[in-house]
Amino acid sequence: MANDLHKTLVNLKNTSHKANSTITHLNDIVGQLNFKESVADRLFNRTISGEKIKNVIKNLETTSSEIDEISKNLNLIISEINLGQGAISYLVKRLFVCKPT
Repeated sequence: MANDLHKTLVNLKNTSHKANSTITHLNDIVGQLNFKESVADRLFNRTISGEKIKNVIKNLETTSSEIDEISKNLNLIISEINLGQGAISYLVKRLFVCKPT
């Protein structure tokens, strides 16, 4: 169980990192465009496609923040399981330390 949580946490961190990289890259591209009276201006500001692109970027930013929060929560859960004295900690440690052969 703790191993699965750790794998999930690693996957979430990787996904968050990739989402952040994508957002940064998209922001760099958008920042380099000369918007005033250009095709890019029309695409981003005057079309349905532009609105969709803006929504995709906004959703990526939101998802990235949510993944970061989930990652922090999973780290806390794993730490509490590893350090805890309760039943869940006991069961997890027993399952992974004393595996039957």
